[in-house]
Amino acid sequence: MGATPDCTFFNIDPSRSAETYKRIFGLFRGTLTTDRYSVYNQHPGRRQSCLAHIDRSLAKMEQREGVDAFCGKTSQKELGKIFALWHEYKAGKFSREELQERAKDPIENIRTILMFAAEKAKVRQSKSLACNLLKCFSHLWTFLHEEGVEPTNNLAERALRPCVILSVILRKISLGSQSTWGARLIERLMTVAVTLQQRSKNVFLFLTELFESFYEIRSPPSLVL
Repeated sequence: MGATPDCTFFNIDPSRSAETYKRIFGLFRGTLTTDRYSVYNQHPGRRQSCLAHIDRSLAKMEQREGVDAFCGKTSQKELGKIFALWHEYKAGKFSREELQERAKDPIENIRTILMFAAEKAKVRQSKSLACNLLKCFSHLWTFLHEEGVEPTNNLAERALRPCVILSVILRKISLGSQSTWGARLIERLMTVAVTLQQRSKNVFLFLTELFESFYEIRSPPSLVL
């Protein structure tokens, strides 16, 4: 799925392969906010790695012992400072330039901690996380410099949550979609419903007008206008 503040679209596919990515996002050249799944590394435009996902990964590191726990805890603390700065900026307390300046020290502190963890952490998962974050470090801070980019993909997560619940219910009632036609129907209905909710429009009225336009052979209502 993909989500913007104005609309959301769903695509049901049996895999998250590189081919699937190319089919859905292959022509997109804008900034993409994602988790750290490797398929997104082929994106030709700018990227923002979701800091909420990273925060949760650091929390897991903190639950380990010794060096791993120290690195996880201190990294989370510095990341928390950046989240706090972002909320203050969004509240209009200072400019984007000041946001960037204030974020420099926490960002460099995180880099130093990750470099230390990559070398000294005792648990393989901690080392792997540190190395991965250092590799994609520039992708973590795109939101500081590009207007309209958020530090997390919470927008997509919120849009996806009710649809996941719906899919669980459908699987229990009718074993879900067993055909390509069924998958296309579900993804299109979810696209319409979530986008209309974002635009504060009535889903039932839109679908009624859509069916009427089909039977009366006239132009259908617009989803995005």
